Amino acid sequence: MSESRQSDAHGAGSRPDTTASETHLAQAFSLRRNARALLTPTAGHLRPLDGLRALSILWVVLFHVGWYTTEHLSTGAWVSLLADKWMVPVWRGDFGVDGFFVLSGFLIAGILIDERARTGKLGLVLFYARRLLRLWPPLIVALLIDALLIRDHPDMTWANVLYVSNFLPIQHAGMGWCWSLAIEEQFYLVCPWLVVGLARLSGAVRGAVLAILLVALSGIAAAVVVSGGFHAIDAEIVINRDLDRWALAFDALYSKPWMRAGPLLTGVAAAYLYRAPRVMETLARWRVAPAVGLVGALAVGAAATHWELFTSAARGVEIAYLARRTKISIRETLVRLRDAGMDSLPGGGAEIFNERVRRIICDHKIDGNEWLETARIAHQLGLRSNCTMLYGHLENDEDRADHLVRLRTLQDETHGFVTYIPLAFHPDNTALQHIPKTTGFSDIKNIAVARLMLDNIPHIKAYWVMMTPRMAQIALKFGADDLDGTIVEERIY
Repeated sequence: MSESRQSDAHGAGSRPDTTASETHLAQAFSLRRNARALLTPTAGHLRPLDGLRALSILWVVLFHVGWYTTEHLSTGAWVSLLADKWMVPVWRGDFGVDGFFVLSGFLIAGILIDERARTGKLGLVLFYARRLLRLWPPLIVALLIDALLIRDHPDMTWANVLYVSNFLPIQHAGMGWCWSLAIEEQFYLVCPWLVVGLARLSGAVRGAVLAILLVALSGIAAAVVVSGGFHAIDAEIVINRDLDRWALAFDALYSKPWMRAGPLLTGVAAAYLYRAPRVMETLARWRVAPAVGLVGALAVGAAATHWELFTSAARGVEIAYLARRTKISIRETLVRLRDAGMDSLPGGGAEIFNERVRRIICDHKIDGNEWLETARIAHQLGLRSNCTMLYGHLENDEDRADHLVRLRTLQDETHGFVTYIPLAFHPDNTALQHIPKTTGFSDIKNIAVARLMLDNIPHIKAYWVMMTPRMAQIALKFGADDLDGTIVEERIY
């Protein structure tokens, strides 16, 4: 059997002629040849793909410029940028990586498909060497700079060299942004064998197999999202939130090959379609249809990734902090946030208004008078808010009564409170863990007294996360008219 007719499995592992390999390597590292190729593309070179790849890279770069610029902006300016609808494309720049992956799948699969069609085999040694050498030199330079100047987990450098850093938790990985390079190399490792397997199939069966693989990847992604209890906001790496939750979402949704293989596999499918004469002839005859399809796909993609980055979640204590940080008044802070889209405030941070107790349990927060003044200004500006009381710690009945009276007095003045939420203190893992937990009777009594005392506040909420679901159900018979909504995670610091 001639070499060109050897089986694909044997051909895939065959070693190419040594002289030819040396010639290819010399050409790959020829500065003159590569410089000329930049200005004069080779025959069959698809220039539009260069443009799309450049746009994808620029989009990603723009995203990172915005990301790192935030370190030098005031909190107010950062919030304004997040809320600005014209900045949404910038914060979506990480999706440019997916565009780049589609192009990589198209180009790499195309190289392998053409080589097998031309020679009847795949030269894996040369292929893997060229892929490795394309990325290793700049990566080594980056690793040296990191080791000497930044020292970002230098003990994990081995994972970057072996292109498996995306399997490490992002909080322990060195140069975490190298996850995309790892995905690329992992694709290079698998793609030749995928092409070998698909080469044995007819065109229709090959298309069906690729479609099944894409559906399977979608199913895997859906399973990851559902099992992890993730939401759209978890995919936003640009939003600052609890670091553990951010890292959990990044590791599960962002950097794993089974979550990123879809665009690469889409590129592989496009490579086969591009080499199907009947498909290309049809597209050539119906030029309007592909253009409409492209515009439609872009519109669907834009709509599917356009969710609000800014939420109405700043409590009174955060409003006061933002005001101090940006050196503007609380009123001006609220005006800017309102104009940016915020229309309400949660009620957290009130704790207990008694200053003696407050100095012990939350001396780092604003005092009770400042909390009430922040709520007053918010109500005057047309913003609505909730209010809370933390009970079951060092306060007494008099402190609770004083707290409710001050809330009632402000409500008589502004009519801005929508809901009152009594919060039971949980002493576990605190400096007050020697204090017994509140009883179910105490929880119900606080609900009932609040309903009688705060008759000017429309709603009383039973917070089942702290009361337990069963006690919250009972509380609905003792003055509460609302239960808290769906909660992903509750952490109090």
